[in-house]
Parts: sequence; C-alpha cells; structure tokens
Amino acid sequence: MTALICKSIGWPYMLAVITAIVTIEPTAADSIKKAFIRFPASAIGAAFAMLYTFLLGVTPLTYMLVAVSTIISCSKLRLHAGTLVAKLTGVAMLTIVHDHYFISFLIRLATTSIGRLLTSSLVNIIVLPPNYTPIITRKIQNLSKQMSSVL
Repeated sequence: MTALICKSIGWPYMLAVITAIVTIEPTAADSIKKAFIRFPASAIGAAFAMLYTFLLGVTPLTYMLVAVSTIISCSKLRLHAGTLVAKLTGVAMLTIVHDHYFISFLIRLATTSIGRLLTSSLVNIIVLPPNYTPIITRKIQNLSKQMSSVL
C-alpha cells in the first residue's frame, strides 16, 4: 500500500516501505502516539544525511557520522522510540541524494510519514484491528463478582 501511494505521487518508495514495516505497532493508538516521536527523529536523521552528504559526499565516514550523530541527537532529545527509524532514514538517504538537498529532505520526510502514519495506522485499523471483546468481557465478569460480594 505504501509503495503504491508513493509511486502514484512519483516519489521513491523504498524508505517508506521500510518505515511502514518497522513502525507497525500492536494498536492503532500506539502507532499514532509513536508517530509523534518518530517524525522529528526521522527529520533529524534526514537532516544529518543532507548535511554530511553536502559536506563530505557519500563515503563510509558519512554513513558513520550520520548514524552516530542521529543516535546521539535522539538520545539527548529523548526520542528513543524513533531512533531506529531515524537511523534508517538517514542511512538510506545517503545513496539516493546527490543534489536538491532541501527538496530531497522534504520528500523523504513525506514518504516516511506515508509509511509511518498512513500505512501502519491503516494496517492496525483494517488488517489487524484490536479485539477488545475478551478484555471487556473479563472486566464485566470481575465487576459483577465484586458487585455481588458487596450486595
């Protein structure tokens, strides 16, 4: 689904698909909650990728600097849930950006957002919807037992 959306817009979809895979959570609420952490973390990884590519080109040193800078920044900003996606974003961008750095930065943030917010949330809602019936049934039974003991 992520690849189709990005392809229809004309954007590269590899990073969006990777993001969708690693950001699927057990519930839609968790996906959305963590998206607010992962988005700025991805922006950090993408920004470091653009900066180091501009300064050094694509070299082994660039990969190392992007990964280490991203880890340190996410740690300092307490964006722990977004560190993996941020590293993947930064490192994956190195091979596909050679000019138009700011436009590439914006497109990568958009594609990872499609993968993260739209696709993983839709998967949680449509494909793997949460089943609260057993939990609700158990809580009703416990409440009934407590009420009967009080009465």
